[in-house]
Amino acid sequence: MIKQLFVLLMLVIPFFPAGAQDTAPANTGGLSFTATVGEESPGIVHVQLIDEKTRRVVYATDSDVTGLTTIKSLAPGTYTIKYWSKGYQPATLQGIKITKNKTTYANGPLSPWTAKMKKRGADILKKNNK
Repeated sequence: MIKQLFVLLMLVIPFFPAGAQDTAPANTGGLSFTATVGEESPGIVHVQLIDEKTRRVVYATDSDVTGLTTIKSLAPGTYTIKYWSKGYQPATLQGIKITKNKTTYANGPLSPWTAKMKKRGADILKKNNK
């Protein structure tokens, strides 16, 4: 009976991971980006990561409710982060360097739209929709 139990355990154990498998593949880096409004969180922020060499969007996502975006597996290189949220002006951070086997940390401020900017935006939309 004990021998049968031992054999059964030896067949089942290999299917369970030994530890957390939440690591990025070798030769990649990570990015931890937080959008802020002063000391406050802007809520969910839309984020695009653009490869500065190819000028292509390589990653697009939404942050969590605190404005934090984490990307775990990026090719080393230089990136631009474009980000925006409802009620705030779109913003850009350039020259974000990702290196292999490291996480790059970046913070970006968001500025609220002013009443004048909102009116100008509405005027542009009206003009374009005629």
